[in-house]
Amino acid sequence: EGREAARAALSLKDGALYRRIQEMTGLLSGVCAGLGAWVDYPDDELPELTEGEIARVLAQVQRELGKLVGEYDTGRIWREGVDTCIVGRPNVGKSTLMNLLYGGEKSIVTQIPGTTRDLVETRVRLGETLLSLTDTAGLRETDDPVERIGVERARKKLETAALVLAVVDSSAPLEGDDRALLQSLAGRPALVLVNKSDLEPAFAAGELEQFGVPVVFLSAKTGEGREALEEKIGEVLQIAKPDVSGGILANERQLACAREALSQVEEARRALEDGVTLDAVDVLISGAVSSLLSL
Repeated sequence: EGREAARAALSLKDGALYRRIQEMTGLLSGVCAGLGAWVDYPDDELPELTEGEIARVLAQVQRELGKLVGEYDTGRIWREGVDTCIVGRPNVGKSTLMNLLYGGEKSIVTQIPGTTRDLVETRVRLGETLLSLTDTAGLRETDDPVERIGVERARKKLETAALVLAVVDSSAPLEGDDRALLQSLAGRPALVLVNKSDLEPAFAAGELEQFGVPVVFLSAKTGEGREALEEKIGEVLQIAKPDVSGGILANERQLACAREALSQVEEARRALEDGVTLDAVDVLISGAVSSLLSL
């Protein structure tokens, strides 16, 4: 879907993740071999594997595994896009905005409130940011059973989205539904999009300051403000680019294996610090090796 996703795919093809996992597996297997020899041949004169050396290896692998797991979400964003929803009252211009970002007629646009009744989904790219974008039904109370289902789906999508684009109509006074929506966004990655900026404003921009959400003025109809929106989305998300050339986890199965390995390494470190016998520590480290080999 983009430059970073392509680099990540090429790094996987070239075995970058494999080499990263092999390095950690080799370190842990070396400890297991030493502990196994100590358990099986306690009377033989074998090179001594000290607790300090074991602790050093475990700490090194824990750091690397923590980094690998931590990079997964950012890598997934580059591959799949940021889960983003467009929300707001009916007729504020949500579908027009969807079409602007998509670059075509993705959502139906009419003057009739409640035209969008289901989730309309697509992926769009703004600069280097990929958005998994959803247009939703207008948030309002309605007696129409079909529209009510659409509104309920919109509210559920609002709760789970990683980024919210809350649209308000600059040509109409702020209503209670607008205020309730904006208040619900406190502390979340979100933007207030003041749409229809090509028309005479019906409220002062200062009215939006109390909600503490970044504001972008734009006209979804003319496209004015699109670049400002792109810039603000980048600021809100602040996506750090992982070093994909070093190999990143490709899917949820690999993530689960890496998390399990990390948990076992952490437990082995705690056991070592608590004075648990080395044969028990060996069992935990062997479990971590098994999880890594499952990747």
